[in-house]
Amino acid sequence: SYDGTNPALSNFNAVIHLNGTTYTTKMPNGGQTALVNFVNTQGGIYFHSEWLTYQAGQSKYSTMSELIILQRSGGGTSDITYTEVSAQSSHRILENIPSSFSFSSGFNVGTAKSFGSNPVTVLMTQADNDAVVIRSYGNGKIMAMNNAGNYSNKTTLSNANIQQLYINAINWEGK
Repeated sequence: SYDGTNPALSNFNAVIHLNGTTYTTKMPNGGQTALVNFVNTQGGIYFHSEWLTYQAGQSKYSTMSELIILQRSGGGTSDITYTEVSAQSSHRILENIPSSFSFSSGFNVGTAKSFGSNPVTVLMTQADNDAVVIRSYGNGKIMAMNNAGNYSNKTTLSNANIQQLYINAINWEGK
């Protein structure tokens, strides 16, 4: 039900969009526009997870298409393992993150989305899926993870490595 004013984003530097309980409902265009402006103009960092990718496949988020940086071909729920892409091992977002770690979660099956400019960088994979991806957009940045952090009473968001990825990305955005 986010409409861009509840709350306004002018006093924020980061937005974490979990979307786990409203995945069947489209965000109003005013909210989508506010998020695009938050990243593009204000220069904040925007996080999304698997559910936004799920909804984008149903054409519920066309206003935010530049912010949705994963594609979906399916999904699943199981124990999964995130593994760093070796060429990205020195990226700031991967600081204090083991090269591989496992947790239980719902997850997106799919790859990073392609854009004509400001390409997506894959930092970690999960099996054949792109799992942790980033993109610069306008004045801001985007990070997406293929996990469905708050789906089906999983403990994904309690995982110290998942938490560290969020912290590192917020620090990356500020530099």
